[in-house]
Order: sequence, then C-alpha cells, then structure tokens
Amino acid sequence: MENSGALHDMRKMRSLFTDSEWVVVDFIAKHPEEVVGMNIGTLAKLTYSTNGTIIRVARKLGCNGFRALKIRLSQELETRKHLAGAVDFSAPFSVGESTAHIAQDMGSLYRNALVYLESSLDLDACSSLVQKLLDAERIYCLAVGDSMVTLDSFRNKLVKLSIMACDAMELGDEEAVCQSAGDGDVALIVSYSGENRRIAGCIPILEERGCTILTITATPQSACAKASDEFLAIPELEGDSSEKYATFYSQFAFSYVLNLLYALMYNEVHKEA
Repeated sequence: MENSGALHDMRKMRSLFTDSEWVVVDFIAKHPEEVVGMNIGTLAKLTYSTNGTIIRVARKLGCNGFRALKIRLSQELETRKHLAGAVDFSAPFSVGESTAHIAQDMGSLYRNALVYLESSLDLDACSSLVQKLLDAERIYCLAVGDSMVTLDSFRNKLVKLSIMACDAMELGDEEAVCQSAGDGDVALIVSYSGENRRIAGCIPILEERGCTILTITATPQSACAKASDEFLAIPELEGDSSEKYATFYSQFAFSYVLNLLYALMYNEVHKEA
C-alpha cells in the first residue's frame, strides 16, 4: 500500500511489532483489498496468528480494533482512486525536466497531498484543539525552521481574532520563555518528526508549569506527541532530510491544518458574537 495515508508507512514501524504481529502487518500491506472483505478469523487463519494478535496490530496502527482497521483501509483505498498519479513527496520532479513537466509534477504533489489530508485528518481532534486554543490565556508557539515560518503565518492570523500568540523560540531562549507559562496557557508545537531537541527540552518545563501541550506532527510515536495532552497527526509522506529536495509537502500540510484551525476559530468567535 504505497502512499496510502496513515497505513502507507507500516514497514517503517517494524520496531513496534513482534515477529508474529509483523506477519499480520506484512499481509495487510500486500493484500489491503482482500482484508477489507475478511472477518478477523479468516485473517488469523491466513497469517497463522490469533484474534488477539490482530487486535494488537490494529491498535498499534491507530485503530480501536479490527473493524476500525478495515474501515480505515476502505477509506484509503477509495482515496487512491482520486490521486493524480504516483508522487514522490520527497523528490517530486527529476533534475533536468522541462518547466512544463516540473509544473505538472508540483501540481500533482499538492493535489495528492490535499486528498490525503482531507481523507485522513481527525476532525474531532481539530475541534478539540480549537477549543483549547480559544480557552487559553496565552499561547506559546514552538517550531523550528520552515515549520516556524508556517506557524508564524498562523500567529499573524490570530491577531484578527484579538489573540496574541508568543513565538517562544524566536530569540533562542525558549526554555526561559517557557518558564513563564502557567496552567491556563497552551503550548502549540508544530514538528514533522516530533523529535526536535530544542522543542523536547521545553516539554519538561511546560509540564512542570501545568501548561497544556498540543502538537501537530506526522509522527504519532514521537516524543512530542507522546508528551502532549492532545496531538493532531498529518500523513507521513516525506522521507528523511537526506532524501528530500525541500519540505514541499510537510509545509503545505501544516499550512492546510493551521488554516483550518484558524477558520474554525474564526467561525466560533463570530458565532458567539
């Protein structure tokens, strides 16, 4: 199931599974269409496993059980029908291509990214993040590099709602800034990997201060996501930094999610007015 939303990167998660669980994962990855039509007993028989093993696999893949896993598989198979051809999200074009071809490649990247986002985004989690951001006394924004540029755009939009958010990492003294956080405040972390050392260094301080931590990431198993009160996951479609030309997909995804959160916040504020 290459590039199929939340389940496309199962093979990258090998360390999470036991050997018996991995047999199930490998079968699902190779036969998603067949699995959608199976009951749990049939899958257990075909993979020489047990119902309990399959349920554990489903939960490790972010689903409550086998039925939820089949629903996710079905949704992602449907998503593939709407994709604009195969896209390498790390290197979407080849060096030496014509201007027209590169333009087509980039268009396919963004169209496919939007399909993945729309089909996999947890809207209940979005609504919960929105309420916490609206209820916050102060908002501390934590991101680095391109992600901070994207998060800065969100901060600027919040001004239109009379909400002032702090760039906690702007001057490089984020740990000192986070010392001022309190139990009525929210820290909003945006990190594709969820493993940035500077951000990770702030988490114990924020926890000690009683600050609510919210994270947007592509890696639900990351340190930032695990330490968060709530997190919102985007599909993990880019490779590591050595493989990609630029953060085309991740920053588009973060921009889409943050713009959605702002739109929902705007709607709530003006609905109450």
